Amino acid sequence: MKPEVYPDGFTAPDDSKFGAEAQFGAWSKFGKLSQFGALSKFGAWSLFGDKSKFGADSQFGTGVEFGDRSLFGDKSKFGADSQFGTGVEFGDRSLFGARPRFGAGAKFGKNCIIEGVIAQRVMTLTNVDGSGRQILLVWHDDGVLVRAGCFLGTVSEFRKRATADGKYIYAAVIPAVVAAVKRAK
Repeated sequence: MKPEVYPDGFTAPDDSKFGAEAQFGAWSKFGKLSQFGALSKFGAWSLFGDKSKFGADSQFGTGVEFGDRSLFGDKSKFGADSQFGTGVEFGDRSLFGARPRFGAGAKFGKNCIIEGVIAQRVMTLTNVDGSGRQILLVWHDDGVLVRAGCFLGTVSEFRKRATADGKYIYAAVIPAVVAAVKRAK
């Protein structure tokens, strides 16, 4: 079943399957034998590899590129300009901001180890201060790790370092995001 609305430049092959109310932005190009879950949404200019599967209620920004055999669980959300290599796998409720890059074979799911800890939740923030820099937040059993360039440490350590470096926006925003996520649980 193909989407009911065909945006400009829609080029889906007949062998792909589309769940109810799947939506695609203009000028998206599709590979062969892919499956798109119900209520999934993809921004304009998305490029899809062959044999990929996207869970229900997944959302992807504009300009996203998928390699062949990509697998995404239900309710996955990724920002604009995301890039995925061949054979990537992401479990349900994966959440990343704009411009993340994942190489071939990247896997995120239960017991995923990032920065040496078993990640319970992962979030990337991009362009917090207008520099385009990405910050990775990793929730784990003992707290939250912050990866910002060469820095890796706790939220408290990050705040002290950012303040000492005169990066006051970072020093305020990162702890606020961590606190907001904690309240939302």
